[in-house]
Amino acid sequence: MNNINICDYLKAVVKNTVKHYARDYKIDEARIKRTAKEVAKTGRHQTFLWFAREKCDLVVLETGLGGRCDATNVVPHKLVAAITKIGYDHMEVLGDTLDKIAAEKAGIIKEGTVVVNYPDQPAEAMGPILTAAAEAHTSIITPDKDDLTLLRGKRLENRIDYGGYRAALGLPGTHQANHAAMAVEIALALWREFGYDISDDAILQGLADARMPARIEVLRRHPLLLLDGCHNPDGAKMLAATLTRADFEENLVGVLGVLADKDYKDMLSDLAPCFAKIYTVTPNCPRALSAEELQKEARFHTDAEVADSVADAIRKAVDYADENNLAGVVVCGSLYLAAEARPLLLKEAEK
Repeated sequence: MNNINICDYLKAVVKNTVKHYARDYKIDEARIKRTAKEVAKTGRHQTFLWFAREKCDLVVLETGLGGRCDATNVVPHKLVAAITKIGYDHMEVLGDTLDKIAAEKAGIIKEGTVVVNYPDQPAEAMGPILTAAAEAHTSIITPDKDDLTLLRGKRLENRIDYGGYRAALGLPGTHQANHAAMAVEIALALWREFGYDISDDAILQGLADARMPARIEVLRRHPLLLLDGCHNPDGAKMLAATLTRADFEENLVGVLGVLADKDYKDMLSDLAPCFAKIYTVTPNCPRALSAEELQKEARFHTDAEVADSVADAIRKAVDYADENNLAGVVVCGSLYLAAEARPLLLKEAEK
């Protein structure tokens, strides 16, 4: 909130709330503590409580899974519902086709909500989105691709011009250019439909300042250290396209770890051509695919070796890139892996 991570405050919020209700409403404190303990298990509720307490003017909520049945969908009055690209993920819950997944995602659309849609939305996904918008008696805004220009820049730079809004994004990838166009349309909708005074300078500053850890995150440029939490075929395709567009094909070392319930074979098909060598690891998750199983599959595409740990893999990858005059190291395949690898990569980047 206001560029401050509020996780450290949330436990204090719950504790103080218990005391407040016990004192002001004369409710048994032990009973409230039991309820608070359950609330504490779900960070969403703590976060909502904090936002309400601080009287936030605007809140950006990202759904955790799908939309229709997600915890964030308890919010009754939304100003804007943004639908990013629909892809195949969490199919055991959301459905096995894009139209089924899109129907779940479109569950966040409510009456009175302006819908901002991803510019390259798959045609199969559009039916449920259009239906949900029609049932909610609302309109859909889709950024015009003809208004979006990718400007020339250095490797992994993302300079765009969208309808006259020129910015150097801190997030690499063509898909992030599309997201930036959506962000502009969201800001304009808040101004046009709801009267929020968001200046052009504020929009440009927001585009330039936006960061997201482990989303094609460049931690060092020379030699390259890059971290990405891609964990499905769509994410792998976006990462591979970004690396290829930056002329990194076959000039990198990969550290790869995936979950067994993900479509890792398709992910490898897209990612492997970017790497001269891959070190496989087992992410810290009960659903993880073992490094040994991943190595067997990776060897169909490129040279692959099992690493004992994430730290071991990063060390070996950095050394291999240096010894073979390669451009750098990319760690990807899982957000669980990203969480473990990021502190290690930050230390490496300081050397």
